[in-house]
Amino acid sequence: MERIGFNRLGQILSIRVVVVALVFATLVSCKSTGFVDPPPEETLTVSIVSPSSSNIQQNGWPDSQVELQAEARSSVGGRITSPSLITWKKAGAVIGSGQLVSVSFENGNHEVCVVVKSAINQGSEKEVCLSFVVTPAPPITVELVTSAKLGVINCQNFRAYAQRGSVADSADFNVNCRAEVSPRLTLLQDTNRVNVWFDAKNTSNRSHYPSMASVAKDSLKVNQKFVAGPLEYRIHSGKWSDQTIGIDLETAFAISADGIFSFYRSSTVGSNSVYYSIGGRLPNGFPIQITVRKESGQGALTPTDTVGFGNAVTELSEELGMPMTMVSLSASEVSGWNGILAIVSDTIPIPVGNTQWGASGDIIGGRIIVSPNTIPHAFKHTVKHELVHALGVGHVSLWPPGLMSTDQSSINVGSPNYAVPQPLETGHLWFMYDIWEAKRQSGAQYGIPNMHQAWRVLVLNLPYQHIR
Repeated sequence: MERIGFNRLGQILSIRVVVVALVFATLVSCKSTGFVDPPPEETLTVSIVSPSSSNIQQNGWPDSQVELQAEARSSVGGRITSPSLITWKKAGAVIGSGQLVSVSFENGNHEVCVVVKSAINQGSEKEVCLSFVVTPAPPITVELVTSAKLGVINCQNFRAYAQRGSVADSADFNVNCRAEVSPRLTLLQDTNRVNVWFDAKNTSNRSHYPSMASVAKDSLKVNQKFVAGPLEYRIHSGKWSDQTIGIDLETAFAISADGIFSFYRSSTVGSNSVYYSIGGRLPNGFPIQITVRKESGQGALTPTDTVGFGNAVTELSEELGMPMTMVSLSASEVSGWNGILAIVSDTIPIPVGNTQWGASGDIIGGRIIVSPNTIPHAFKHTVKHELVHALGVGHVSLWPPGLMSTDQSSINVGSPNYAVPQPLETGHLWFMYDIWEAKRQSGAQYGIPNMHQAWRVLVLNLPYQHIR
């Protein structure tokens, strides 16, 4: 057996210690590095969703701002929303942080960039840029319209407004009765409708009704034309010619004591809409033709009915100053005719009168039914009353007693105002016709219903009702 010296033994032990140390070091090294996952592979997806157009319109108001909105997503971590990871820049300078920021821009060309950082891989980020141009928003043009019968108007005493919520802009009318309202961006974005109206600058001394419309945003591209209705109206025709009356829309639209009609006809639809039956007659609708016949199957008209009816028509025409004429038409000729068909019936329980309206608010016909002429003064009153219904208006109970009053008990048969349309009735009827005609001739969109709504909102502090 070979004997190993101490020196040789030391060498062997030394080698074994080194080998053990190396193996231990290797194991330790493997333990510290081999079990740590490498950084995951990640893809950042970034897009600018607002502005969605390369052409942005605003008018340069100090608080007019452009909304910048980004969508960012990590293929590993999902949607990125933290403001600390999303930065907006313009020309290298930071202008905001977060998914959605609002920034003011002057008119002209601009480029913005959004930089999105990874929440997982430090130093990883993605940048997306967008170029756009800011141009002045076109103004909302508002026009005032009048006519010779409605009287002159000093448009420079009025101001036009556009409003959405608490944001409103306004502009004065010029001598040509036109105002150009420059809407702030916040007024026009994220909305389908804008309230547009006009009113006197000095609301404590109004000469005309204000008028208001809820306008679809796309319709603001065309001029918004309002017929200006005077608060004091001069009757131009008939028995009360040259008298001036106060136009009272609230009373004219108030339901009368019978609980059925108002003088100006309207009906509420739901909780916030109103259907208005307001209009007039086309020029070729005058003189108004009226034909009278007996109810089918009840024989022929008596001379008393014919004469009494003719006399009532003649009187009413003179009192209103509205041309009317009696004609004889066959049943086939009445079809599609724009006159008034009157029927005398032996069986009608109560007299009736109604109006036929066209699509544009024009009166295209009417029909009345009355009982035979057994009491001449009552027959005359009834015929005239129902004919005025056929002309487009209803009942009233808040004005002094007149032809269209629901309560006739205070009118004596022999009094001058028996069976005679009174000034308020005559004036409001002609006012409706004149407003409609001015609206038709000028192409204006807004008339009496808009005046009524503006008065409710601006004077009575009632909510605006959608006009149908």
